[in-house]
Amino acid sequence: MKRCPHCRRDYYDDTLSFCLEDGTPLVYGVAGDEPATAILSEPGRIAAGASAGESPTMPQISSTDQTVILNAAAEAEPQGHSIGHSERQSLTVNRLGKYGGQKGLFLSLGIAVLLLTGGFFAYRYSATSPQINSIAVLPFENGSGKADLDYLSDGVSESVIDRLSQLGQLKVIARSSSFRYRGQNLDLREIANTLGVQAIVTGRVLQRGDGYSIRVDVTDMRDNKQLWGANFTRKASDIQIVQTDIAREIAENLSLRMSGAQTQQLAKQGTTNPEAYEMLLKGRFWLNKAGNENFVKAVEYYETAVAVDPGYALALAELAEAYRFISSGTTQDRKQRRIRAAAAALNALRLDDNLAEAHIAEAGIMRDAWEWQRAESEYKRAIDLNPNISAAHGGYATYLSVVGRHDEAIAESRRAREISPLSLIQTSLAGSIFLYARRYDEALEAMNKRLELDRTLPLPVGRIGEIYEMKGLNSEAILSYRESVRLRGNPFNRESARLGAIYVKLGERTKAEEILQLLESGTDQVVPTNLALLYEALGRRDEAFMQLEKAFADRDPGLPFIYVDPAYDSMRSDSRFQNLLRRMNLPE
Repeated sequence: MKRCPHCRRDYYDDTLSFCLEDGTPLVYGVAGDEPATAILSEPGRIAAGASAGESPTMPQISSTDQTVILNAAAEAEPQGHSIGHSERQSLTVNRLGKYGGQKGLFLSLGIAVLLLTGGFFAYRYSATSPQINSIAVLPFENGSGKADLDYLSDGVSESVIDRLSQLGQLKVIARSSSFRYRGQNLDLREIANTLGVQAIVTGRVLQRGDGYSIRVDVTDMRDNKQLWGANFTRKASDIQIVQTDIAREIAENLSLRMSGAQTQQLAKQGTTNPEAYEMLLKGRFWLNKAGNENFVKAVEYYETAVAVDPGYALALAELAEAYRFISSGTTQDRKQRRIRAAAAALNALRLDDNLAEAHIAEAGIMRDAWEWQRAESEYKRAIDLNPNISAAHGGYATYLSVVGRHDEAIAESRRAREISPLSLIQTSLAGSIFLYARRYDEALEAMNKRLELDRTLPLPVGRIGEIYEMKGLNSEAILSYRESVRLRGNPFNRESARLGAIYVKLGERTKAEEILQLLESGTDQVVPTNLALLYEALGRRDEAFMQLEKAFADRDPGLPFIYVDPAYDSMRSDSRFQNLLRRMNLPE
């Protein structure tokens, strides 16, 4: 044990060298070498964890910075949860018993006075201090320095995000935004302003033998002060349990009033198998990296998780999403992945119908299958279960856009970006939704914001070309299309087809024909809906519809977008177009 010689605070984490309160170098001390110093409850703690209508029955001692040894024996916490305040009081009373007689009585009375005083001030503070209602969890630092443990530090922080996001009274920034901040010496105040939150969680994961030590801090950015901090030590097999403890402690220290159902949901474990959970974290790690090769790796880890624990609903739901994201391979490969994705999502729902992620996966599958009403029902159910998942709002926004409900789509997209303001996916989606709503200036504004986040990806650059084309700015569109093709590294894409179509408009048919010949030489790499655009521009409509029919036969999930995409306006009056919409269950 170490002690601060200045404030006399004890620390049970021997890795700490300086006091977390005043920065004084720590010295080794012996427990019990002087009378204990009680630390009054931190602001607002007295109401923590109480459900609506409940009131605390007694004041409690706690500290703004704790060391929680979760795998200790004797007087430490029982397996499965952190040491609660009532347990700490009980331990204190047990220790007092060794003094006996009148001395023990006076000590007990002294402690009681401190408890009551702490409760009084905590109550006054909680009554006057506005409750924190928004938070961001930054990626925890991998303190081991081993790259192969990045999945663990990311996984711990992402799991804390997942658990806190289940609390509807708290706005929790999505991983896609908070994970853009990594490293040391971060300007937390600037981050809080950018993300629009009142508090920020930071952490560090260290490997210690066959276990882990996790440091967690919560900073109230309204006054830039530490709200709470703790060290958690746990065996590797109990890593999932400690994440529950961390989320619960954070919720309590934010003075959130949680219902009984929320408390149970916060403590819910998706699996009791440590290996299955480890495979889930590795699957997430590769899924979040994006790209077909990484998606394939993610699928392998998720499949292992499900093989180890067939009842792991969350792993099944995320496996279904990973299958959907892979776009490479033959038509038969894509068909098989759709079948496997549908089976995984259905099994996830059978295992846990209250799992938001399972409903998100099922909604995406129903959307790909053109089962529009069922897709909407699943998206709504997911949002009801967990309103803090940006992917649910983004997916629902996409559905609303495809079926032409543009105002609702824009509103859902806005909500997705509130949860994840720095998400590349959600910002790009906003631009596309404005484009399909034919609100071109707003579409251009959204896509330019997307480029501010990252200029290296081809999709937003190509979308800007489409917006310029719809605005009649053909020269600007040509530049954007060319840049997008360069970023993609191959010509077999939508931007090449759109570039050829513009050349036709400008009377440069020879250039358009050259692009067509190139695309036709690699038809297995060209999406049929894109090739249809160039055929239509060249006046070869029958061949254009042949490509759309090919997309229909392949069940191309992108085909329904022709319903709202202005690039297909010239084909809308053709009865074949209307027939195609009917067969996709879309209104004419």
